[in-house]
Amino acid sequence: MLRTRTKTGLVLLGAVCLFLSCSHIPWVTELTMAVLCAAGLWELGRCVGTGKIPVWVPALGGFFLVLILSLLPVLWILFAAGLLLPGVMLVCWGIMGDLPGRKGLRKPEQIVLYLAIPVFLSAAVHLRRQEFGLAMLTLAVLVSAVTDTFAYLLGRRIGKRKLAPAISPKKTLEGAVSGTLAAMIFLVAVCAAAEGLSLFRVRRGLLALYVLTASAVGQFGDLCLSAVKRAVGVKDFGNLLPGHGGILDRLDSHLLVIPYTLLFFGCFSDMLFGM
Repeated sequence: MLRTRTKTGLVLLGAVCLFLSCSHIPWVTELTMAVLCAAGLWELGRCVGTGKIPVWVPALGGFFLVLILSLLPVLWILFAAGLLLPGVMLVCWGIMGDLPGRKGLRKPEQIVLYLAIPVFLSAAVHLRRQEFGLAMLTLAVLVSAVTDTFAYLLGRRIGKRKLAPAISPKKTLEGAVSGTLAAMIFLVAVCAAAEGLSLFRVRRGLLALYVLTASAVGQFGDLCLSAVKRAVGVKDFGNLLPGHGGILDRLDSHLLVIPYTLLFFGCFSDMLFGM
């Protein structure tokens, strides 16, 4: 299982590097996020249900909604993300409180999730368009990926205290803390290297605050989608990615970190970055 997960992870790493290196090309970021949204809503629809509506309808709607949202001013996305980010957290917190007895999702909970995914993925488009957009989007991707990787690896080795046994039995408090610390060390080192190459200058204290909070948001996002899976009785949202599950299983932490990053840098980008 670990070998399969590692192989798939390396392929995903290459795909992410290719995406980031091409993200300056017109419509690459928009179409990538639209495709991810369609795939994610397809998986969500198959697991959670869409009533009498065919699964492809919200998937196709999500694809075009991301493209439409990418054309709006960034303030609209900041407003929508600012409402939906705590909204999703509250909805999933309620689901967590009902586990393990919860069976399925209520309609308002489904609506929040169906709206949040396209809004959160469109936030990546607007994040990339900002000054230092590539650096900010890369930080958002890295903080989630590094936290998740080291929380998984170190949690398996040193983890003893369960973080949320009713939601994700394999996650441990030691793994969560180790993942955050690893992300902090890694990203400070990466930004120090960027400063050495005169790419940009970063204020380390504010960077540490961002990594600490974004790592926590990402890990809560992971638990949020795990709670949804437990509520609807599935292990994974899909099987497209061997060892990882589906698109939503891989995007779980990123989905909350990306809009959080846009909101954070909307307040602090001038303070954090410089030349």
